[in-house]
Amino acid sequence: MTSLILTGLLVLSPVASKDEEAFAKLKALEGTWVGVAAHGETVPGTSVIYKVSAGGSAVVETLFPGKPHEMVTVYTMDNGKLKGTHYCSMGNQPNLYFKSSDSKSVTLEFKDGGNMKPGDGHMHKAVITFVDATHLKSAWYPMFSGKLGEPATFDLQRKN
Repeated sequence: MTSLILTGLLVLSPVASKDEEAFAKLKALEGTWVGVAAHGETVPGTSVIYKVSAGGSAVVETLFPGKPHEMVTVYTMDNGKLKGTHYCSMGNQPNLYFKSSDSKSVTLEFKDGGNMKPGDGHMHKAVITFVDATHLKSAWYPMFSGKLGEPATFDLQRKN
């Protein structure tokens, strides 16, 4: 009888959405990553820290930790949608939402933001590519005057 009840529960369990699958991939990044950043100039020795926080409901990504241009992106699920709020060194907080994914990448795009007016420069799109368990690439695309700019890129290896 117990087996029958459990089997029935498993059948009724919802399948993870693409947003939830993408969030799980971000959680798996927890740790320190090191490598090279580039946006006009190459910045070797770049580090990025991912930390699962708030009882597993948030992933905190810290870019350039301890540097004057440190930035933080907090990824959460917002009513079933993957959301990343990017606390930018430009002083604004664009909200990027899940746009698409495949087996190796997740794309988030701008929806709205805090501390910004229409037309203000902001981070507009992020593409995170999971090369393998120890290699990660990402591209962050700014928008200025309504035009998507060249991305800031990160090529990172897992440190721990």
